[in-house]
Amino acid sequence: MKNFILVILFSILYMLTSLSAHSQNTNAYSLKDSTKSGYDKYKLPSIIFGVGIASYRGELHPYRENILSIGNHNFGINIGVEKRFGNFLGLSINGLYGQLCEKDFIKNFQHYNFLTNIYQGEFNVIYHFDNDLLLRKKSRFAPYVFTGIGFMGFNSKGDLKDSKNRKYFYWNDGSIKDRSEDYDNPNLGNTLKRDYNYETKLDSTNAYKHNTFTFPLGIGIKFKLSDKFESNIYSIYYFTSTDNLDGYKEKGVDKYIYSAVSLKYNLSGKTKERPKLKDFILNDTTVVLDTIGPKDTIKTTFTYTFNDSLNTAGLTLKDLVKKQKEEIEGQQLTPEEKKLIAEGKKISPEGKKAKRKKNIIDYTFQYKVQIGAVKNGNSKKYYAQKFNLNEDDIIVDTYENGYKYSVGFKTLDEAKEFNKKIRNEKNVKSFIVTYKEDKRIILPSGFNEEKPTEVGGNIVYRVQLASLNNKESKKYFLDKYGIEDNIYIERYQGTYKYYVGSFSTYKGARQYCDNLRKRNIDSFVICYKDGKRISVKTALKLTSE
Repeated sequence: MKNFILVILFSILYMLTSLSAHSQNTNAYSLKDSTKSGYDKYKLPSIIFGVGIASYRGELHPYRENILSIGNHNFGINIGVEKRFGNFLGLSINGLYGQLCEKDFIKNFQHYNFLTNIYQGEFNVIYHFDNDLLLRKKSRFAPYVFTGIGFMGFNSKGDLKDSKNRKYFYWNDGSIKDRSEDYDNPNLGNTLKRDYNYETKLDSTNAYKHNTFTFPLGIGIKFKLSDKFESNIYSIYYFTSTDNLDGYKEKGVDKYIYSAVSLKYNLSGKTKERPKLKDFILNDTTVVLDTIGPKDTIKTTFTYTFNDSLNTAGLTLKDLVKKQKEEIEGQQLTPEEKKLIAEGKKISPEGKKAKRKKNIIDYTFQYKVQIGAVKNGNSKKYYAQKFNLNEDDIIVDTYENGYKYSVGFKTLDEAKEFNKKIRNEKNVKSFIVTYKEDKRIILPSGFNEEKPTEVGGNIVYRVQLASLNNKESKKYFLDKYGIEDNIYIERYQGTYKYYVGSFSTYKGARQYCDNLRKRNIDSFVICYKDGKRISVKTALKLTSE
């Protein structure tokens, strides 16, 4: 029995240790993944700790024929781990320690009592009602039911003697004496008082096993305090496979009730609600988000302006824009459509729109701050009111996947200043777009992180810490891992790369990286040549290291 209990406790401890290590090793991923719409706070198991009362029910229970009655209350504690699968079911492993007792039960003028410590491990299957069918999964309150199988150890003892090792004898007058009742000499014997110290084994000859299978049947209700914490109130009715739990054998099996409150910690839950992107769109529109690809990293500022083109072509700015639009729209027409126009006939907007294959972009400004991307091309008024702008200030560019709404600027500094202001005041994730040789390029979103000083030569090694979707996590690495070195951020391949250091040799970077990996950080060495990222393998060949 002791070996079984040790196995159960070891299994729970092993699961908790493994989950803790998994949580540490995937912390950077969790930060990155927390903004995904597929977030599930039950992705990892939950840890449970509870306290309650255990109430014996059996032959020695004074009101055993009434299932609603509760006998002696005894303290109990339980710990466990639960993993939820899908919306409906969960599986848990639990350990329980407590006491069961009956202080005094009289039957056929005989007095019975017992007390036993119980050690129990069990496996349960749980049915959750917050399953998006009966109740919403986000419901604050939700009931659940469960059942399973367990194994319990016990060793019942009785309070049969006082502190001086004198046996109790119960007389008909209600007194307790140190000798059997003598009707002829009622004044004989010393009067005793029970000390409620259960010192005598009820099975001194090991006539029966001191362990049993248990079959729990429980019901509870949970209150969700946050994504990470839940409180639970539940009651479990345990059936056993023995009639010796109380040391008194009669027809039937012994049972007991355990009622408790517990606190559950969800390993996958969010610490706090992440700020959500506010989409400034009309009711009948659908958001079309930009996809940032590997070529979106910008390391230089382009100085190309339209003034050179205007002076060379001898055109005004208005004429140039008009000409560009006409050329683009003309290229999009099919031969049949061009023929209709030549004959003075009109083309329906729906038909023309359905045959569009190229983008129509207003090249008036080289730098723009994009404030919206939707499928509706008639939202100028909405964005003007939302951002306190004039409709004439808003540029609408047509793309295959919808319309981009932006505000144009002559210089990059003006675009940065407007982008910073609108992101702070309107809480919208606007960003800067520039154009080079008729190509749309997305700049990093309005921030300019300090870059480390380059160390001699044109090849520099650094150590990357993480790749995240946000650029506000510097403090996380200081608080979590104690990294006090300067942490730099770069927008690369659609995410923010966090890295430290600037090393002239691979060996120096590798040593620093190894020290970080000892802190459970999945870091690795990266390399730059003339400010551009290259593979470490290529760098080692160039430097012959």
